[in-house]
Amino acid sequence: MIVLQDASAGTTSWDNLSNATVVDNTYASSTMSGNTGDSASSYYIKVLDWGFELPSNAVILGVVVTIKHKASGTGVRATEVKLVKGGTIQATNKGIDSANIGTTDDTYDTYGAIDDLWSGTWTAGDINDEDFGVVVRYRNCL
Repeated sequence: MIVLQDASAGTTSWDNLSNATVVDNTYASSTMSGNTGDSASSYYIKVLDWGFELPSNAVILGVVVTIKHKASGTGVRATEVKLVKGGTIQATNKGIDSANIGTTDDTYDTYGAIDDLWSGTWTAGDINDEDFGVVVRYRNCL
């Protein structure tokens, strides 16, 4: 698994990116200031190379992404959640601009569904590719 920051959106960088590779109550972090515009939003955090090994004849019917996150203040939202295909961030956004991430307990949010192709077409090769993944961008809305 590879975790990178992508500055093509947002203005706030990420620290401790390697913490995003395991579920152990340590986190990658981005300190967003203000509450309007890009000054209050993170760069994309991009997670690639999941190590999938689907058989070449597998039929992809949907893609589900579950993200564990926690905010240190109220009003933080995962406003952009997009898939990455062949290294390119796809247009379909499953982020929710109206739901705050929890501040006291870990929040697990699911994006997509077993029958949701995120407006794309997918092959086993796309999913197995080291450049397949997901990006998430957060915004401080309060």
